[in-house]
Amino acid sequence: MMTAMRNDQIAQVFDEIADMLELRDDNFYHKRAYRVAAEGLRDYPEPIAKLPRDRLQKIHGIGPNLASKLATLLDTGELPLLTELRQKFPPSLLQLKSLPGLGANRIKILAERLNIRSREDLKHAIEAGSLAKLQGFGPKMQERLRNSLAVETVAPREAIRRAPYGETAQVAARLLLHVRHCSKVERAEMAGGFRRKTDTVGYLNLMVASKEPDSVKQHFLAFPAIVHALTSSATDASAIVTGG
Repeated sequence: MMTAMRNDQIAQVFDEIADMLELRDDNFYHKRAYRVAAEGLRDYPEPIAKLPRDRLQKIHGIGPNLASKLATLLDTGELPLLTELRQKFPPSLLQLKSLPGLGANRIKILAERLNIRSREDLKHAIEAGSLAKLQGFGPKMQERLRNSLAVETVAPREAIRRAPYGETAQVAARLLLHVRHCSKVERAEMAGGFRRKTDTVGYLNLMVASKEPDSVKQHFLAFPAIVHALTSSATDASAIVTGG
């Protein structure tokens, strides 16, 4: 008998699909739909696996199309789209997004031009001088990657703990103040589970309006409570923060 999936495990699947769609350079709204759905799945207060299938659309971010895919995942433990994407983008390739400076575009270049599929592949490519042939991978970037690869990998997303809302609110207030101090930010507001005031929060979602996203991302990543950068793309960035 198949073990019922936990909410965080279901959300991780949708997050993984969003990551791989980003590498595939998919439609922005398609990628965003899976990311928003993952947030709703992670924050849902009841065990999703026990829900009647006609109630799945009650979950934030789950429309008719994603409800059908979610039902398939819950009933079979598999998803055709996930299987298809994993054949092209193995988990070891997605782990490269934890390295500062490596967003979807650069990872796609590494995979297509040098057939890099893992941290070990990247280490060997740097040592062999292969990255020097690629635009955007100059000496400074190579040194940055070399130093990052020397550091032990932090816990995966699914191991990141959820914290009580009150504890998270203190970090959120400091983060929001930090980001709003950036002169390039036109507007910044908290979103996701934190804004809905769920009892516990695993992710802080910060929505920012700006005409210069690169400057904002650099300012965001300079937040003192950040202990590890996770992902960075043209329009978003994520990191692990500590409440200390």
